Amino acid sequence: MAYVGSLSLLFATLLMAEIYGEITENYSIIWLSKPLLMPVLLLLVFLNGHHNLSAERFCLVISLISSCIGDILLMQRRNHLFVFGLVSFLIAHISYVISFVVRLRHEGPELRRRLTISAMIVAMVPFLAYIALMLYVLCPKLQVDRDETKGLLLPVVFYIFIIVGMAYISYLRDQKLPGFWSVFIGAVFFVLSDTILAFNRFVIQIPVAGLFVMFTYGLGQYLITIGTLQITTKHWKTS
Repeated sequence: MAYVGSLSLLFATLLMAEIYGEITENYSIIWLSKPLLMPVLLLLVFLNGHHNLSAERFCLVISLISSCIGDILLMQRRNHLFVFGLVSFLIAHISYVISFVVRLRHEGPELRRRLTISAMIVAMVPFLAYIALMLYVLCPKLQVDRDETKGLLLPVVFYIFIIVGMAYISYLRDQKLPGFWSVFIGAVFFVLSDTILAFNRFVIQIPVAGLFVMFTYGLGQYLITIGTLQITTKHWKTS
């Protein structure tokens, strides 16, 4: 892929700077680095996504733009903007789901032979277990009558189903595809990032939570982007 090395290095530098800002609570560094993370990945898509399916590429772009907006909204650290940030990332996850479904449908008749109903149900079990665990832990906390949790129960529950569903759909794709594991592991890291964020906000304060949230989030977004581009890329230009 064109300039994957240079842009990956730039992304890693920005991510490390953002994490340093989180650890030191230096909001100037955070504001200088975090809003640039998704645009770097967007540039990577614009330079290398021309061989992807058009709908797949479009959804990837929408996901990254929505994530960038969500990043900026959550950087405000204001309770009334949390729901808007949640909606932005919800759009990102739904766009990822559509992107994965587009790739699934592209398999044609092979999809029915490869992916049986029983296989889908078996694959679903750990994801449903994760949803159940999240609901068991978070629902009691979100039902407490506090300003910071008021009206968040239904949006958060819906968000949990969508993000875990995103990881599940990513797993259903053909494992022989180039980039399959990058995308799936990236989706898992994205789920983990939102889990840490939710636990830190609603359950228990996690020391240096920003470090863990941003590391898993940044790595997740990067792997999903790279893996999606790898699907149709046989030769990489790393300069």
